[in-house]
Amino acid sequence: MKEVQKEVNDWVTQYKIGYWKPLEIQARLTEEVGDAIFTLACLANSLGLDMERGFKYSMDKCYGRDKERFEKK
Repeated sequence: MKEVQKEVNDWVTQYKIGYWKPLEIQARLTEEVGDAIFTLACLANSLGLDMERGFKYSMDKCYGRDKERFEKK
């Protein structure tokens, strides 16, 4: 990931504005999540997968296989 950070830094620092403020970066990340969900749905649809079924499968692992894995409050 060091190379990724360097590449991003090289791109950002060529502009006068530099990095956005942390809350601006967080807002941008939040905005992009919608695109990620859309893209994930496109992938699932193209492969004939049911995202809801996949999520349920993952949660079943949390409450089944991993139920004793972590210390509870």
